[in-house]
Formats: sequence, C-alpha cells, structure tokens
Amino acid sequence: MPDFKYDGFTEVVMVSQKDKLNGEDHRSSGNYLFTKEAFAPCNKVKWSCPAGISFCVKRDHKAAKDDVVLEGVCDGSITKLPAGEGIYIADPVGASESFSIKVTKFE
Repeated sequence: MPDFKYDGFTEVVMVSQKDKLNGEDHRSSGNYLFTKEAFAPCNKVKWSCPAGISFCVKRDHKAAKDDVVLEGVCDGSITKLPAGEGIYIADPVGASESFSIKVTKFE
C-alpha cells in the first residue's frame, strides 16, 4: 500500500453574499478555518474573484470587536495567509450577486 501524507488544502473556495448578512454590521459570509491543520503551510495566498469586486477579510471574536485582517482584497491580490479560525468576508464592494472567492497557496 503506498504511503500517503496529507499536507493540507492548497485551495479553498469561500462564498460571500453581495451585501452584509441580516443582523450583521459587516459580515457577508460564514466563518472559514485557515489553520495549519486545514490549509497547506504557506506564507502567502492569491485571491481570485469576479472582476470589479473588493472586500475585507476579518477574524470573528465572540465577545470582542472583530479584527480586520486584510482590506481592499480583489481579484489577483497576493497577501499574507489570514491564519486562524473564524476568518470571514466583510464589506464587499461592486458585487451584484453572491460570489465565490478562490484562495490559493502562493509560493
């Protein structure tokens, strides 16, 4: 039987609504997990989404104000990996419908 080693995902697809979710001030998506166990170890990622859309990436905190991790993310952006739990999309600009965001390990 061949050896198999799981090194984590190299790509994650996130889904965001065009506007903030009901009852939320900024959030337009659910939470995503970007831990070492889930996402392949890397320092940078590339973001792909429909042209003309930009957004922020935030980290959810239960009893405190959420952190802004990244701002002005758009198609082709290369950023640091937003490592941690509770990562979500916020404040989308330019979207006319819900959209997908592909986050790919960048080397």
